Amino acid sequence: MQSEMELMSQILNELNSIKWLLIILATSSLLVIFLFYIVARSILKNQNINVKYALQQKNIREMDELLANGKAKEVKYSCMSWLTTDKDEPYAYWYLAKAYYELGEKVNAKQKFIELLEIAPGWSGVVNEWVERIDEELSSSNPTIIK
Repeated sequence: MQSEMELMSQILNELNSIKWLLIILATSSLLVIFLFYIVARSILKNQNINVKYALQQKNIREMDELLANGKAKEVKYSCMSWLTTDKDEPYAYWYLAKAYYELGEKVNAKQKFIELLEIAPGWSGVVNEWVERIDEELSSSNPTIIK
């Protein structure tokens, strides 16, 4: 009888150990799944960043080439399209403003340069030069009224 009790006690102890091992195994599995999720999400995010960067570089090359060939109207429409897919893309504003300038639409160019500064304040050095140039050109082109 006593040996049966000892045997039962041993079995219960072993079952208890097995229970804790299963808990540790389940917890470890959840941790591995969580870490896998974090790594996968990070990889996807980096892939999206790389795709966006590649598209940005392609667009920049295209806009530079179009402007160099005097095709400001094409740049204008391309940048408008670019902004519909990525409204916070500073290069789209930059090239749109330059296209407006080339087309003689200086007020629109100035507006796009200002919008560029709102989304990318780091561009202030180069953008402010353009805004000043546009302001000078606009003020010198306004006829004065002689009384």
